[in-house]
Amino acid sequence: MIDPKDLAMADPLATVDIEALSASPAFDELFDEIISGERSPADVGEFEGPKVRNHRRHRTHTVAALAAMVIAVAVGVVATSSGPSLPPGQKTSSWEAARPLPTSGVPATSAAPHTWELVGDIVPTGWQLHTSGPRPGAVECPTPSACYVLGDTATRAIGPAHYGALYVSHDFGASWSVLPVPDGLSAATAISCPSALTCDFGALLNHSAVIVATTDGGHRWTSTPMAGGGQFTALTCFPDGTCNGLIVAHATGPASEGHVGTTDQPAIFVRTTDRGTTWHRHRLQPLQVVATMSCSDSLSCVAHGVSYAHSSTSFPVEKTEDGGRTWTAGVLPQGFTAGGRDISCPTTSHCIMAGQTAIPGKIPCVTNSAGDLTNLNICTFGPSTRGAVATTSDGGSSWQISSTFPTDASGVDTLTCASATECWVTGQAFSGLSAVLWGTDNGGATWTAISLTIPPGAPEDIGRDSYDSIGRISCPTPRACLALAAVDQGSTSTPVYSLIAPRSGQ
Repeated sequence: MIDPKDLAMADPLATVDIEALSASPAFDELFDEIISGERSPADVGEFEGPKVRNHRRHRTHTVAALAAMVIAVAVGVVATSSGPSLPPGQKTSSWEAARPLPTSGVPATSAAPHTWELVGDIVPTGWQLHTSGPRPGAVECPTPSACYVLGDTATRAIGPAHYGALYVSHDFGASWSVLPVPDGLSAATAISCPSALTCDFGALLNHSAVIVATTDGGHRWTSTPMAGGGQFTALTCFPDGTCNGLIVAHATGPASEGHVGTTDQPAIFVRTTDRGTTWHRHRLQPLQVVATMSCSDSLSCVAHGVSYAHSSTSFPVEKTEDGGRTWTAGVLPQGFTAGGRDISCPTTSHCIMAGQTAIPGKIPCVTNSAGDLTNLNICTFGPSTRGAVATTSDGGSSWQISSTFPTDASGVDTLTCASATECWVTGQAFSGLSAVLWGTDNGGATWTAISLTIPPGAPEDIGRDSYDSIGRISCPTPRACLALAAVDQGSTSTPVYSLIAPRSGQ
């Protein structure tokens, strides 16, 4: 005999077959109790155990449907006789348990956390290094007790990436567990986690765009096809079920490392307010491609990318303040070349963008098709550009090159802002080979560099360059950040840096 309690374990997103449900013994028991008055519809959630009945009553289809709906309410599903209410093709994976990630095998004396000292006093306690981490990927920490990495599980150092595992840490990067993601998916965006248990990412499934979501910290996933097709290149989701993304009209195959699809197609802004069931689309500036985006909230976003309409160095910027209904163009500063990948908008008015600018007095050497220098008498051998950041205080309409950002940055890779005043930029300096972090806690008025030294005994990735640069940084609070080193595909472990610093005066 079926225990009604067992029905409560059913998939809460499933639909109900009324005919099949009315044939269930549990239906008979509950139906009899409702008809006899022993149980009201309001009581159906309080099962005390089945009562054996030796008789059946004649049921009409109408009453059967009513009782079936009562049972559906009791077990947490919605009954329907007109077909599925879910988007076509939506699938939910089975629940999976997390598996603790083994340690790197480094002796305890060498694996102890090391503190990275700052040149200044922005973060008195410095950064700490954990030498055992997840596979390469982008880190996302919605809270200090919930950090996620959609890891690249490809075993080859070259070739397409395969983001086939979710790594989870509940102690801010000190230890990790691994969970599977659904088979057959090709992740196309970094993971976006609006809460401690909810995460989403854009992917390809059978050459069609899908949004993949979890509401229990990665134990179970639901993939929802996006009507109209395409391929995601960016996705940001929010606790209310709203997601803003960028797509290209036609799928181009698996994403490259870094979750950014390789394409020269125009970018399209897409928005859903029901976690992927329905979408609104808006084409960005003509021929804007390789676009990326940052959304300070569910309505306000800034997108930028390369435009082939003018030249390869033209980087148009657009902003919306009404969830994509209307857009206005922004203007980047003269002489600033955006990186095309990284932008951070901690508030609706403040954003920061990574890029390059010319070094005054340095003229790059130019060669012709024969390989001969055409401006030998005036050109400068060596670097002619340096890493720079551009900022805006009006939501992306006008931008300025930061005059206070250090001029010794040979390049900037990634950036993130935990607030309008506290930001981190990663990159390399002209002197030295190790990764560099520049931090500000006053909105960019001053910047402080972090000196990094590779600790003895720290494990390296397969290319022996895992400490050359920092990959991504996520800051769930202004004074708590987690960062991953940029390592080669195929590496089995990634160095993890953590920052937990008291505020000034504490």
